[in-house]
Amino acid sequence: MKATATAFAPGHVTGFFEICDDAEDPARIGSRGAGFSVKLGVTSRVSVDEDAFPAVEVRVNRAQDRADTTRSAVELLLGGTQPGVLVEQTMDLPVSQGFGMSSAGALSATLALASILGRPRKDAVWAAHTADVTQRSGLGDVVGAAVGGFELRLEPGLEPYGRVASFRTRETVDDVLLAVVDQEILTKRILTSPADRAGIKKAGADALRRFQEDPGLRSFADASRTFSLETRLASDRIIRVYNELERLAFVSQCMLGGSVFVFGRSSEVRQRLSRHGPVFATKVDFEGARLLPTG
Repeated sequence: MKATATAFAPGHVTGFFEICDDAEDPARIGSRGAGFSVKLGVTSRVSVDEDAFPAVEVRVNRAQDRADTTRSAVELLLGGTQPGVLVEQTMDLPVSQGFGMSSAGALSATLALASILGRPRKDAVWAAHTADVTQRSGLGDVVGAAVGGFELRLEPGLEPYGRVASFRTRETVDDVLLAVVDQEILTKRILTSPADRAGIKKAGADALRRFQEDPGLRSFADASRTFSLETRLASDRIIRVYNELERLAFVSQCMLGGSVFVFGRSSEVRQRLSRHGPVFATKVDFEGARLLPTG
């Protein structure tokens, strides 16, 4: 018997975060911080064939891929069952640039698979989050992408341990430019570096406190930019973008990547960004991860 389902998970951008990974239970691991979801993400078409060879195959943009986080998430959701599973993913943004593509791949795949298996949504989110934190590809992206919009992660992990609140901005801008301006950053390398971890924990806690005093789009960008500078995650190229655009738009670094986010789509800002690297125009995604009709 063969069954197919399709799901989409938005890309997710974190502006600032505090590492919270001391717990043994992955459901308690995550981050405190703030971010937002975007309409560019990952679409996964999952096919389950009980008569096929018992293996998980993942293709990303039509090419076979290790896709460790997606593969791990699918295997977690399958548990002891061993059907043949094919995951065909369309990825809208580059990986390792702070756009949450590994997390979106895992979450879209498990949502589609859960639909086929008759499992609840929470199981899909659990499998994707567990894979994300154990593979060290992310800490809060799955939680953020699951709810969509602008989110504040007040406590790490999944419910009932984690606590996520949506925040609205006084500004009505939901247009976003994402620009790759420097080399990729491997999340796993940062999360396993004692020096980086210590700086991120302190700067992330400070940024969250400042932001909560006056939540809004400007304060989010300001707190995020300060976080990137205090942790020294902002490269010279990113700092040059800050200096060039700080009077024109709300801009900061996407965590963790050599990329920036800018709210608004003025032609001048886009033109300036394009001099530094590829630019992707999108909007904030307020729906969160979801099933799609399967054609």
